[in-house]
Amino acid sequence: MTQLGERFREAREARGISISEASTATRILPRYLQAIEAGDVASLPGDVYARGFVRNYAQLLGLPAEEMVALYRKERGEPTAPIKIVPAAVPPRTRSCLIPSFFVTFFTVLLLLAAVYVVLNWTGMLTPPQTAEGSTPTAIPATPTTFPTPTDPPPDAIQSPLPPTPSPPQPTIDPLAPTPAPEIPTPDLSATPSAPVVVQAFVANDQTSQGSWFTVNADGVPAFNQLLRSGQSQTWSGQQEIFLNIGDISVVQLLLNGQNVAGFPGAVKGVPRRLTCTASGCN
Repeated sequence: MTQLGERFREAREARGISISEASTATRILPRYLQAIEAGDVASLPGDVYARGFVRNYAQLLGLPAEEMVALYRKERGEPTAPIKIVPAAVPPRTRSCLIPSFFVTFFTVLLLLAAVYVVLNWTGMLTPPQTAEGSTPTAIPATPTTFPTPTDPPPDAIQSPLPPTPSPPQPTIDPLAPTPAPEIPTPDLSATPSAPVVVQAFVANDQTSQGSWFTVNADGVPAFNQLLRSGQSQTWSGQQEIFLNIGDISVVQLLLNGQNVAGFPGAVKGVPRRLTCTASGCN
């Protein structure tokens, strides 16, 4: 057994948790938890999943998660030093021999312009049209364009005034009509039903004990999963039932709806117990 597995096994046994209970709490298969405690890293899945299993198992047992992951990597034989990233060397840029120089580009453009000029001159597109001898161009007289001008009305004409714009009718207010009272919101007086199942746990102030581990489900929903130390207390409530898995009942006093539960605290130290509490009792 390796140091990693020994620390996990001692922490689990100190809290009175079995492999199956730890598997239910962490959702890790029992064979993987047994492989971690046995130091059989070859039976674990990939490295990413294995580190997640170690971290979750350590959090359940109250162990330092990062320290346990580092111990796992050390036993697996992986390097713990950070990986250094070295930038790749960039080769110097060389000028390609295919890039034309300025003079080659200039003379190429000049030759293209000369070729275009020769083609246009040969096709006659650059020669202005010639008129026949003795012919005189006929001038076309411009026709003036007339625009309508506004005429002033005769002085004796009477312009009809525009009809006045009717004003909107004003609402009439009866001074004798009663004024309606403002509406007052009615408060919601519906009562909220209280939880019928209330469980209280008290851990005795014992200097020789570290406390007791509690796993609690209220109405099938996980409500608590951690260690209650000496002098601490916790209360859970539910509508139907509350399931409790207590690691050491010798230091725990349990109350159901304010009444003591029989068998608590226990007479033998280190004895775990599972029970389900409803409104009628715990068993």
